[in-house]
Amino acid sequence: MATTNVLFNRTYKDAVFKIIFNEPKELLSLYNALGNRNITDVEQLEINTLEDAVYVGIKNDLSFIIDGYLSLYEHQSTINPNMPLRGLFYFSDLYKGIYLQNDNYDIHSTRRIVVYTPKFVVFYNGATDIPDEMTVRLSDSFMNKAEESDLEVIAHVYNINEGHNAELANKCQKLKEYSQFVSLTRIALTDCNKPDKYEAIRDVINECISRDILVDILSKERNRIMETVLAQFDAEKFIRIEKNQAKEEGIDIISKLFEFLINDNRNDELKRAVTDKAYQSMLLKEYNLVD
Repeated sequence: MATTNVLFNRTYKDAVFKIIFNEPKELLSLYNALGNRNITDVEQLEINTLEDAVYVGIKNDLSFIIDGYLSLYEHQSTINPNMPLRGLFYFSDLYKGIYLQNDNYDIHSTRRIVVYTPKFVVFYNGATDIPDEMTVRLSDSFMNKAEESDLEVIAHVYNINEGHNAELANKCQKLKEYSQFVSLTRIALTDCNKPDKYEAIRDVINECISRDILVDILSKERNRIMETVLAQFDAEKFIRIEKNQAKEEGIDIISKLFEFLINDNRNDELKRAVTDKAYQSMLLKEYNLVD
């Protein structure tokens, strides 16, 4: 497959966002940054994302309960006027799961059921320039706008492109680093001087690691991130690139290890050795390449 024909996954930003903030510690940090809170006990946070939310379309959503709030965080690369309608459907299913499928609650009782306060936040980093903050309301889509509505859903939209919402980014380090990663990736994918997108994204990951941007995630999930960004990711080709880079850097010992693994048809071990340094060390000892 020619490297110049490699496509990139247009939803990669959604996927990477969820990889980062599906971790309770990072999600709590984002929650604290948005609400100027200082909750430190991650055990207070209960993630209840609807994994089968077909109507949302792609896996760009995170929902959770904490501090009396039921929050829905969604990532978007486009501004969609139907976000509040999707939010309405999503919250409806969340509330059903909490209150209808729980024997502790009886919605027909004369006793009032105290419900979690909903919070709907959309993180936007598309190419269209929008303000740092904006709101999109369900009532904006009502047929009879002049009449007072008995139902409202508000999506609070935050522009998280690099250079926007600096105060929010400074309060949440992972959000700041995510914005930097997306900015570098966007440049690499649109750079006509870098037709080989394997090399381009590989260079982005290496640059991010050298600059302490998402180091923990990119070091651990290098292959996964490559696969997420590139629509036609070829793992074996990526390994060959890693092998060639190792030679260029004079790391002959790693190159020899890859050659031994290829000759022995140990392809699964080869793929794992690219990102798992501990496993790589074990294989080096197995082939007597190190003491």
